[in-house]
Amino acid sequence: MLRQLQEADPAAAWAALAQHALDVCDSVGQGKASDTAARLRDEALQAVDAWLAGAGWDLWAAFGDAMPRTADRLVDWWNAVPHGAGAAVLILDGLSLRELPLLTQGALGHGFAVVRAEATAAELPGDTNSFAQALGVPARNTLANNHPPAGFRLLGATTEVADLPWADCAALVKAEPRWLFWHEWPDARFHAGSSFQALARNVADTFSDAAFWGFLRRLATGRRLLVTSDHGYAHIGGFHDTYEDQKAWLRGVFAGGRTAADGETGGWSPPLALSLQGRQERVRLPLGRRKWSVPGGNANLGHGGLTLLEALSPFIELRLQDSPNAP
Repeated sequence: MLRQLQEADPAAAWAALAQHALDVCDSVGQGKASDTAARLRDEALQAVDAWLAGAGWDLWAAFGDAMPRTADRLVDWWNAVPHGAGAAVLILDGLSLRELPLLTQGALGHGFAVVRAEATAAELPGDTNSFAQALGVPARNTLANNHPPAGFRLLGATTEVADLPWADCAALVKAEPRWLFWHEWPDARFHAGSSFQALARNVADTFSDAAFWGFLRRLATGRRLLVTSDHGYAHIGGFHDTYEDQKAWLRGVFAGGRTAADGETGGWSPPLALSLQGRQERVRLPLGRRKWSVPGGNANLGHGGLTLLEALSPFIELRLQDSPNAP
């Protein structure tokens, strides 16, 4: 695969990388405990991330154009639903491809069919505000309580943002035919300091929870249903330490984060970070699975950098098996 990537144009290379990430997450860790399976999927993509950081790093410059962006793919899907038909989008903030097998397995066990499952591109930087702005709003909370501004790209949507229990979320979904529901899980958990193992167990519990699937059933009744995320995340605690002089440079540029203002990337070869053009601005992002120490300790989980599981998002359409709303 790596030999093919070296000869491919950027669009073909990124299509192959996205499919590889999907295949790995779908096949690795089957039958293992949830936290073990998540670790094995993460480790199975380490070699490709290393190649992208050390030899194929120039592909990242083409990422935003060569890969279908989640926001644009979502708008296309929304607009393709016939006029008068129902549609619902659930954005699970920070959901990564690691969790896709658990979501599809849970769907099949709770009366849903999987129409399609893809990997799409997060915005650069891979954070919540960048994705919200790509949908035409300044921030996620702009969509709370059904107050989308005129520039919101999902025309006709009733919108909600919440971090509530799933049964309470279901109660918020009324009869309006078109919905956009943005839930702050699982992002809220890893920003609250959850460990990688605890998050993996929580995801497994959630995707086997009848209340979660009751919420999705409410969204899907009379509507086509799409589940996606604004960005993935990195298990920073599992990254390798860099050399001391590289640590100092990365700490000086990024402090404890994974995004910095545009600027020179330094004289490292291969580079430690790249300056890339996002939809809204040009930013510097750390390249690959590198870790550097900061006062107070590193975050165990984070997002915004240039690794596959941060930069790719699951994009999955579901339908109720007892529903006529097939595409």
